[in-house]
Amino acid sequence: MAFIYDVYTQHKSWDSFKYILISIIFGLMIYFIDQCIIFIWQFMESKISNKESVSWYFLSVWDIANKSDIKVVPYEVFFGVASSIPLGLLVVYIMNRHGFNRHLRVI
Repeated sequence: MAFIYDVYTQHKSWDSFKYILISIIFGLMIYFIDQCIIFIWQFMESKISNKESVSWYFLSVWDIANKSDIKVVPYEVFFGVASSIPLGLLVVYIMNRHGFNRHLRVI
């Protein structure tokens, strides 16, 4: 997502600090959106099947701060990469159409 954003919205090269910072921010944003999608899916599934309690699934990326060993789950990484492409293009579209500024003026 950071690469797509850099190529289509920025017209000057980034230094390494800015690129790393933007990559981390966009990466956390992608995993947060993925986690929200999983929560919504689990909530809808529990309502359809009339379960009273839901065993919530958390992405393994959130355990990095609490545990010393890092467990990489391949389908979580694949889901993050697959969702970052359309979200990166959406961010580029919003930034190029100046829609973000128009929406902030309304608020």
